[in-house]
Amino acid sequence: MSEQTDAVTGKPADSRTDWVTVVSGWAAVVVGILVLHRAASMWTIRGDEWVLRGLIIFAALVLTWLWGYGPTLWGHLVRWARRGGLNATLVVISLLLGAGMVNWIVARRHWQWDLTKNRRYTMSDRTQKVLQSLKQPVRATVFIPTRFREQGVSPVRVYDLLKQYRSLSDKFSYQILDPFEKASEFQRLFPEATLDDLNAAVLEVGEGERARRQVITGFAAKASSGEGEKELTGAIIKLTRESVRKIGFLQGHGEVPHTSEPTADPRGSLSLVARQLTDVQWEFETIQLYGEKAQTPDPEKIAVIVIAGPRRELDKTEIERLNEYLNKGGRVLVMLEAGGPSLQEFLGRWGVQVGNDLVLDLAEGPVVPVFRPEAGADLARGIEITLHLAARTVTAAPNPPEGVVVTPLLKTQAQRTRIIPNYNPRVRLEGIPPNARAEAATLGVVVQKTLSSSSEGQEGGETKTARLVVFGDTMFATDRLASSYFNDLLFTNAVNWLAEEDALVSIPPKEPVSDTITLPAEQWRIFQLLHLLDFPLLAIALGIFVYLRRR
Repeated sequence: MSEQTDAVTGKPADSRTDWVTVVSGWAAVVVGILVLHRAASMWTIRGDEWVLRGLIIFAALVLTWLWGYGPTLWGHLVRWARRGGLNATLVVISLLLGAGMVNWIVARRHWQWDLTKNRRYTMSDRTQKVLQSLKQPVRATVFIPTRFREQGVSPVRVYDLLKQYRSLSDKFSYQILDPFEKASEFQRLFPEATLDDLNAAVLEVGEGERARRQVITGFAAKASSGEGEKELTGAIIKLTRESVRKIGFLQGHGEVPHTSEPTADPRGSLSLVARQLTDVQWEFETIQLYGEKAQTPDPEKIAVIVIAGPRRELDKTEIERLNEYLNKGGRVLVMLEAGGPSLQEFLGRWGVQVGNDLVLDLAEGPVVPVFRPEAGADLARGIEITLHLAARTVTAAPNPPEGVVVTPLLKTQAQRTRIIPNYNPRVRLEGIPPNARAEAATLGVVVQKTLSSSSEGQEGGETKTARLVVFGDTMFATDRLASSYFNDLLFTNAVNWLAEEDALVSIPPKEPVSDTITLPAEQWRIFQLLHLLDFPLLAIALGIFVYLRRR
């Protein structure tokens, strides 16, 4: 039996060396596959020590394999280079390097083309404004366990969302960690965490002991389901807000409640719009202005006072306290309704005239649509159409007080509007009465007054502005109509504009829209059959066409 020789040198091959080389080569292939699999699943989330160790073992095995097959490979490489293989390889390497550089540049600048129906993967105007207005760095630490991962969590979706935030502001940074491998960091940032809080996100502002933190529990699952933007933006707003102010809801006059608790009020509640304000980290407080113990709210603590559909007029002492609050730079939102109290004694001092009437629409009856609010008002940004029920007119007084500027906000179309004067809710309407006026109706106004240091109740030399928004109806913001068109946005924009939270006066994040098509069983079977046979039938048809053309 002849002795085996090396293909290049012609010298006898060492069987032990050949055995070690073969084993090393196959082991390198196996380790390489494992490393690639591990890197593909983990590299987008964080660096992994297992990947580094695997690469070291892989390199050692490859070197062992090259030591055994080096001479043979060198001979093949020389012949391959002479046949032009080297030039082709250099061209391929150049193309790969060019593609890698393009990919590296694109990865550093986030860009995407959102083709979803409601632009689900595009950051809303609100988020963009919040990020662009950041004055101090915000750090986000997101924890996603590689083991015991919650069902439905998509690390790629979380990474894409954080990358979008990072591309909109240099003051936002993030890192994604495993709570098991970085247990000390997890305990430091979230000491009260339990095993149910492993998919949390912790936002930080400041350094050391003075750092402020905001925790979002279940963030990875929320980001995977499309709710991550709302949660993350709301946490950033609360974390970066310089002072903690609340929204006060006036009570004691039969106002519409803002909670979701059962109520005997047939108008319902404002729970839907109140929940939207809670999503952007607003807190609520009940305000009582009647009685000797009642005090005037502080504008530094109560950002806005909401008077939602009162059933009784305000007392003189309540009016005085509201005026004192406004003259200190306060903000008030008033929502009235046809046939109810007009609050004219209070609103008249601020240049607003409330009509004793009812506004109707020729096509919709008591439901009055308003198309595109006045463009001059910032709080109307993003609003296309709103619906109003049991509305009355609110207009600027002929002779407003000095320094008071009243601007119309909501106006109906004259050709489809009828205004019934001297409206009495106890008298049932039978059609449109002959004395109804055919003219455009103003259902909302904005009032502003610049307060100098010498104004009543004003302290120091700082100049402030009193703001007042008055709507002629309350129903547009109740749970009955809040979800219609842009009604909820009109209310939340009004509150945020009054509070001078300009970053929140915009279109809110999109809600997920399901585009799932449900087919009956018979149609589904037909669809499957067509999808199974489409390409074979197309190939047969092309074959028949070519055959006939040749004949």
